[in-house]
Amino acid sequence: MNSFGAHIGNTTVLLADPPERSAVVENDPRSVFLLALSAQSKYSLRLNAEALLAYLDGDGSETDLGHLSYTLAVRRMHHPFRIVASVKDMAGARRFLSTELDKMREQPQQITSVPLKSPTVAFAFTGQGAFYEGMGARLYAHCAVFREAVDRLDLLVQSLHLDDVGSVVPIIEGSVSRDEVSPVASQLAIVLIELALTHYWAALGVRPSMVMGHSLSEFAALAAAGVLSDLDVLHLAAGRAKPMDTHCKADTHGMLAVRCTPSI
Repeated sequence: MNSFGAHIGNTTVLLADPPERSAVVENDPRSVFLLALSAQSKYSLRLNAEALLAYLDGDGSETDLGHLSYTLAVRRMHHPFRIVASVKDMAGARRFLSTELDKMREQPQQITSVPLKSPTVAFAFTGQGAFYEGMGARLYAHCAVFREAVDRLDLLVQSLHLDDVGSVVPIIEGSVSRDEVSPVASQLAIVLIELALTHYWAALGVRPSMVMGHSLSEFAALAAAGVLSDLDVLHLAAGRAKPMDTHCKADTHGMLAVRCTPSI
């Protein structure tokens, strides 16, 4: 129980110990985990690394790597002097800390600070030529944020009630061959993935300062810029693809590149 009085008096009374909570077993989909340590100075960074390594070698030997990664990356302030690594297990985390501590002790001059201002990020979206079977399958299977975005966008695709186009999830998973996928479905799948990736990066805190799109994916760039809604983009992408499906059947047209002078 806490009491913070107007007279600047702070009182805290512990009435009872909290009940012990049983450990919750979680199935973490990640195969690698981010470990991030930071400090305001080189000296403090070394102390933080030493303290964490000592904890992992002692009382924290049974610490869950996923929980440690989350705490360090999300629940801590990030300062200019940093060390960061991706590790697969706790043994890798200990090796990383030991290696970095050796570097800090032997070559402290190599530890430099990073700017606290977020870097400028540009998103470049590719055109329809990037289509392949199972594009996005691994991310859809292992990343909940991406999967939720895909499923939500897929419902929007289905709400368009397009002929011969239902759910595009089988295209993303690779459960249908390329020959079975119509131009409308393949182009919608590409745009949908790009929209889902935009939402995925936003969930990680990455938002673009500039966007660009080639050909079909100008629509995805417009959505990322906030000009059009996801539904509008999917509707326009389908409208663009329909004439191609109707008037440009496979193997009926070709492209020719000629290297010549302008006079010819």
